[in-house]
Amino acid sequence: MSVDAVQNWLRQHHRFGEIPEDQALMDQFPPRDFHIHVGHFLIDQAGVVRWVQIETPIDDLSRWGRFPTDEELLAAARDSLGLPARRTP
Repeated sequence: MSVDAVQNWLRQHHRFGEIPEDQALMDQFPPRDFHIHVGHFLIDQAGVVRWVQIETPIDDLSRWGRFPTDEELLAAARDSLGLPARRTP
């Protein structure tokens, strides 16, 4: 089952449903032709985004619901500080 099919099923079967306020909010923005669900960012003290991981299951289902690993986060932090990559024995 595709991600879009799962989302449509959830919209039809979960107990909350969509409310008019949700649609009114969505109507304030231009339509999107992409599906971004979650983004993880590493931002330095100056407010500069140093690393981004965006969950986009529309093009790669292996990234659906995947939180960055400790190793990925540490590598991003090291890279943003200009430190050498960690060597594994």
